[in-house]
Amino acid sequence: MSGSATDDLLTKSKLLRQRIEARNNLSPTAAASRKSSDSKVTQLDRVTQNQSTAQQDSFPMLIGNLKKRRPEESIFIQMMRVMFLALLLPIFPFMYLFDLFQQQSYKREYAQNILNPAYLRGTGLMVRSDISAELITKGNVPRYMFEKEDITSITHHTIRYGLSHTEFELRIHLHEFHALTLYGFTSYDSEDMVTKLVSLYDVELNHTTEYVDTSDGGGGGG
Repeated sequence: MSGSATDDLLTKSKLLRQRIEARNNLSPTAAASRKSSDSKVTQLDRVTQNQSTAQQDSFPMLIGNLKKRRPEESIFIQMMRVMFLALLLPIFPFMYLFDLFQQQSYKREYAQNILNPAYLRGTGLMVRSDISAELITKGNVPRYMFEKEDITSITHHTIRYGLSHTEFELRIHLHEFHALTLYGFTSYDSEDMVTKLVSLYDVELNHTTEYVDTSDGGGGGG
């Protein structure tokens, strides 16, 4: 993502944070005084605007998706995927056993308070009024919770698979360590999520890109 795009996200985040703070700091007396001095048309316009703002900034606030959003794929990509799965059919039992052992290893780590971002992957966050947040997960992955003071930075990570496919991740750093990973959303979703997260937590934002060479299975990062 270019520097201008990053600056635009940070600007939007700052404006959203200011709007939330102004809304929280507005006293009932000041609100009533201001309302009584307005015309009916202005009052109606402000009520409509406040209702919209309340819907956007109400808590608990969902940032992301409850479920992974499936990317749009061409018929050619779908056919290639089916053929690839057919070739892998004989080794599916071994892949299942490997995944089973891996999940057990992840669970043992988590029981020892080790946060592994390869395990703690979710499609979004549910943010509460005190700005603590819960990771939205599927299956048996724990819905890990963290406090406002725990989060130290966010990394917007782009994964490019050749020229055919691009995925996005938001990597949540807790106490300077990449602990949680958000996945399963579009480019537009990721920008909206970054804007809201930086607004709420006012933390450092980084951008990284990873290139995966689909021709020979290799890859690289940047």
